[in-house]
Amino acid sequence: MNTLIRAPAFVAILLLGACSGPRPAETLRLPAQLDRLVAEQVVLGADEALEAAMADLDSTRLDLFFSGRALETLVDQVGWMRARGIRSEERSAQRVVASWDGGANEVVIQVEAEHRLLSLEQPKPPWSGSVRQWWARLGFGAGAWRVVDDRDLPPDQWRAVTTSMGGADGLS
Repeated sequence: MNTLIRAPAFVAILLLGACSGPRPAETLRLPAQLDRLVAEQVVLGADEALEAAMADLDSTRLDLFFSGRALETLVDQVGWMRARGIRSEERSAQRVVASWDGGANEVVIQVEAEHRLLSLEQPKPPWSGSVRQWWARLGFGAGAWRVVDDRDLPPDQWRAVTTSMGGADGLS
């Protein structure tokens, strides 16, 4: 996978800003028209924010990228993990858009990374390679696009990923 679609620099800056403390009125402001680039920015940023929340057991910044049922489910999941002393860590992640459906406001990304699940009984488990695909539906509200529904896809529902623009990835 030589050619990966990476989150634009401003998403990285936004995530760095997330470390600077809470700002209640802060949102990810993007155009009301959803196109492939905007959808990609939101979903790639959302997945990175979710991984950070599970590593730090802090869900306070998820509302920058998630809303509604998706946000409620993730806040509950991070709370459940915190209560049990379980954290999820990811490193060397490579995220690529696998498919984009502008008519349904849906995006699928594929994430290849090293992953581990830490617990009180196993504070430093070994890293293992993982590949997953994550489906997200976006909705616009309060001036920003956010993930309103999401799920990990089972392998039999994975989308084809190509290393060049166009073709099986649905981006042409």
